Amino acid sequence: MTRPVGVDDGAETTADAPGFHIDIDAAIILGASANAMPPMSKKARFATVDPSFGSSGNPRVTFDGESVMSTKTYPFINNRPPAGSRVVMEPVGSGWLITGAFGGAGGLTKAFHLFTAGAIAYVGSTTAANKEICRLTIPDPGWPYYLAVMGQAYIITTGAEYDIQCPIDSVTGLSYSRQALGPTTGGKQVFAWPAYGGPITGSHDVLMVAYRISAGTGTLDQIAGPNTGGLTAWIFPA
Repeated sequence: MTRPVGVDDGAETTADAPGFHIDIDAAIILGASANAMPPMSKKARFATVDPSFGSSGNPRVTFDGESVMSTKTYPFINNRPPAGSRVVMEPVGSGWLITGAFGGAGGLTKAFHLFTAGAIAYVGSTTAANKEICRLTIPDPGWPYYLAVMGQAYIITTGAEYDIQCPIDSVTGLSYSRQALGPTTGGKQVFAWPAYGGPITGSHDVLMVAYRISAGTGTLDQIAGPNTGGLTAWIFPA
């Protein structure tokens, strides 16, 4: 099959997978080695800031789907979220971090934003040309942005190679990650290291997909669940 052509479609090698880090105040996203990537068992959530939130301290929020405001307050990066604003909440350790507020025009504050999704477990036996592992949606921030994506998954195959990449909008879309080489037979933890591209605009779905590379009758047998894989996307103002 033909792989989606990405911004950087180099095969994964030790020399071709450099460390990737962005320092934002006390929040550090680190991808310098396989051991540096934590399990992703929680997904980003949306919430509404306390309407009485003032000009000091950290806000309380009401998470979407809940009717009672939190008793805890939550730290934020970038700009102070306005009282009553909609915010993106990202899981950090055992807690939550506010990484962006929806602006007055329905967009996001013009700053760095991070989005995550846990891998979806799959057990079966397929010879399909591709298998979607998970996806996340980036809301329209209201400004042009660059996009970088990283994915990881544990894949088990029998007699067939399945690689992973992270395209946008569809399984045949433009990939914003490097290609991660999967197993031909047996199990392997694979990492699609970040590439980046843009500028782009509007809302986009980001996918992590296993693509069949081998011919023949071999099968994709299993993709492990959320504790062994996940998808991360970063956006930066253009």
